[in-house]
Amino acid sequence: MQASGSRGRAKPKIRPPRMPPTSTATPDSWSHLASAIRQIHAHNASSLSYEETYRHAYNLVIGKHGARVYRGVLELVVENLEKMVKEVVVPAFPVGGGSLGMGGNLGGGPGREEDSVQAAQEGERLLAAVRAVWDDHVGNMLKLGQVLRYMDKFYTAPASLPLIYPAGLTAFTTNILLSPAYPVRAHVVGAVLRLIHIERRGGVVERSKVRGCVDVLRGAAVGEDRHGGGGGEAGGTKGTRAGGNAKHSAMTGTTTVTASGSGAHNDKHDPYVPTFYTLYLEPEILRESEAFYRAEGEQLMHECGVPEYMERVESRLHSERARCSHYLAARTDAPLQRILQRTLLSEHLGGILGPGSSGAAVESGSASGSALNVHAPGMASGSSSRAPHPHPPLSHLITHESIPDLARMYRLLGQVDGGLDVLKGALGEVVRWRGREVNEGVGGEEATIGEDEDPEGEGGSKKVARDIKGKGKAIEPPEGDDEAADIKAETAPDIKGKAKAIATITEDAGSADLKTKTPATTSTARTTTTASALRWVSDVLALKAKFDRVLRDAFGADVRLGGAINEAFESFINGNTRAPEFISLFIDDHLKKGFKGKSDAEIDTILDATITAFRFLAEKDVFERYYKAHLAKRLLARAGGSKGAGGIGAADDDAERGMLARLKVECGFQFTQRMEGMFHDVKLSAEAGEAWRAWVARGDGTAPRVDLSVTIMTSTFWPPFPLSPCTLPPALHASTLAFSAFYLRRHSGRKLTWHMGLGGAEVRARFRGGKVHDLSVSTLGCVVLLLFEEVGEGERMGYEEIRTATNLPDAELKRTLQSLACAKYKVLKKHPPSRDVASTDAFSFNLDFRAPLQKVRISTVAGRVESGAERQETRDRVEEERRHQTEACIVRIMKDRKRMTHTDLITEVTRQLAGRFQPQPAMVKKRVESLIEREYLDRGADRKSYTYLA
Repeated sequence: MQASGSRGRAKPKIRPPRMPPTSTATPDSWSHLASAIRQIHAHNASSLSYEETYRHAYNLVIGKHGARVYRGVLELVVENLEKMVKEVVVPAFPVGGGSLGMGGNLGGGPGREEDSVQAAQEGERLLAAVRAVWDDHVGNMLKLGQVLRYMDKFYTAPASLPLIYPAGLTAFTTNILLSPAYPVRAHVVGAVLRLIHIERRGGVVERSKVRGCVDVLRGAAVGEDRHGGGGGEAGGTKGTRAGGNAKHSAMTGTTTVTASGSGAHNDKHDPYVPTFYTLYLEPEILRESEAFYRAEGEQLMHECGVPEYMERVESRLHSERARCSHYLAARTDAPLQRILQRTLLSEHLGGILGPGSSGAAVESGSASGSALNVHAPGMASGSSSRAPHPHPPLSHLITHESIPDLARMYRLLGQVDGGLDVLKGALGEVVRWRGREVNEGVGGEEATIGEDEDPEGEGGSKKVARDIKGKGKAIEPPEGDDEAADIKAETAPDIKGKAKAIATITEDAGSADLKTKTPATTSTARTTTTASALRWVSDVLALKAKFDRVLRDAFGADVRLGGAINEAFESFINGNTRAPEFISLFIDDHLKKGFKGKSDAEIDTILDATITAFRFLAEKDVFERYYKAHLAKRLLARAGGSKGAGGIGAADDDAERGMLARLKVECGFQFTQRMEGMFHDVKLSAEAGEAWRAWVARGDGTAPRVDLSVTIMTSTFWPPFPLSPCTLPPALHASTLAFSAFYLRRHSGRKLTWHMGLGGAEVRARFRGGKVHDLSVSTLGCVVLLLFEEVGEGERMGYEEIRTATNLPDAELKRTLQSLACAKYKVLKKHPPSRDVASTDAFSFNLDFRAPLQKVRISTVAGRVESGAERQETRDRVEEERRHQTEACIVRIMKDRKRMTHTDLITEVTRQLAGRFQPQPAMVKKRVESLIEREYLDRGADRKSYTYLA
């Protein structure tokens, strides 16, 4: 042995050899040890000497008697356990003697129905007895473990036998829980199941006793552990993992065992060592739970409405989770939740959501085909001629916006595999069904683009009439356009009247020139159409707002469900072939009436709502045609009805431009390019009007007798208007010639075409007794009224005479005469009186006309509804435009890419045109073939690609 430092080498020490311990065991050593063990079992450990007892065991092991001691100790342990099971456990068996969960009955079957209180007390007594035996046994084994520590270290472990402590716990499982002499297992499992059943039925049980016994069962290992791990939570030699924490003072008899906590918070089982809980109790709990909840689900399906059913299901899920947390194992929660989800949700999806056209998905193996009662006293059922309502419970909850119930449905179905997919499909079907109801509400009504009545009442126009004034409109092509494009205008003359009619003329640009049908029915059809369009769009927007609220508040803004709702809205909106027209009419109605008194936020809300409906349209190009026509009429009416920037009020102008800005964001600048050109024309027309009045004031030309105001419209921007030939009175004709001379002097090379059917006038008429009224009529109405200036009192003009003087077509003339002689304000008298105008009728001026207000607006009778042939003609024009747009798109793409495969080209064309319409692949293919024939494209050698030809 070396010593460090300066001390040098240390002297070696000679030690005697280690001698093995000498056994002092006597023939009575085992007798003393066995007696001490029995005293421990009898709770008399305080009378024993720990050192003496330990020495007896030590001497026996030293004397090579370890096997005898090991077997003898276990035999004594088993003897004590058999005594305890007979004296403590068996007397606690239920009085009925039957077992539950092991072929027994949980109640409701044949046999006597036991009182739940008595059953609970008996079960609790048995579980408390098992726990008491366990606590006593654990305390005894802790003392034995201390006494036999030397044997465990030098005999048990080398012999690969379980240590005495875990071996004793295994003996508890074998001789108590799995006793071959008594049905302890069946009674314990049945007692736990009965208490769970009583609690599920609303009874009260003492959870601490159930928890205490379940802790024992979770710690009771089944089988032997050769490595001293002890099974479950009962491994090692410390004893603190044996279902409880033990404090022991050797041989003092003061052993304290405390519960180890609930299963949910102390579930640390060795997954490779089975326990009584995992082998015998948990499977029975799951089996009985499945039977219980399957039966309850069937019962609730017939007794409860959907909201109550879902509330009970959610309550069951929470209660089972709490049960696992309080006195069952945490590992039981997941399979138990799956059982509830399967038996209460998956198997009854058809009942929860209600039957639909595509059926509700039900998990395989379900025998449930019943549906829940809706319990909706106020819900109207569909008529027998209509398709059955899909998913009545879901639809009812959405109708009444039962947000808590819908949110609960979303949470519950989200826990089921495929549940949200079923909800997604059902939600889409409900939206489509509601949409079909909205569409059917206007399905039988015909529509047209019509006028509204004067919103301000009888003669409520706020225009300031001047004695002599008139307005008109014209259309021009853009400067530099060499083509002889027709340029349209509408005008009204200036006339000084004599005796019966002194004319004061202003513009009223609200009526388009439409063909007529029977005059008595056109106004009703037009009013019905406008009302139908407003109702349809309002219903669609209200429905969308409802589903948006449901999606946000109940479904947590789920993207999948939101996509299903949007797809369904797009489907039923485009199922109405007149949706583009209706949406345009809805926008037209709001913008025509103006936003007086509304805040900017309210205006934005209305415009955003209309864009919401527009966004779902697939045929946006059809909408564009209608919107341009309605916008044109609004601009013409405002340009003629007010002064200011471009003749449009500031608020109205902001609203119109705000709508255009939204359309541009949705569809791009090309979609609104022509509409913006219409606004530009109105502005230029206002500037031209000021120059015209300055020109007249300077005396540069012959002063017209009419104060004329003209809106000049570029033909490429504005929609085409039908041209109505008309012979103007001399004064009106002179005014138009004067303005044409003025305008063409400023813009040479242009052509003006006057549209009298779009104009309006204010005529000041004097009636009998000196009564004066300012009549707001159309330009054609003014032309007819001026004919009666030369007609004497009591004289008449025949229909043919009026037609010859005005040169108006029959349709226009009948509409004009009907508005003057057959409408609310009868300025003319028709002979004979009737609602229809015939070619044999005669007319006279009504000198006795009276009205409550000085200003009277006489609206022109609306034109007839489009016929099927005319609608087809409109559709054909749209299809022709689509062909041109598709070809232009193909050329743009190929010019940029030079070469593309057929599939890539179809995909790109569809993507680019989706903002206007959805092109069909067959149509795109035909356009490609047409371009190949005209040598814009060339087909590749592989026959699957195309090349652009410069």
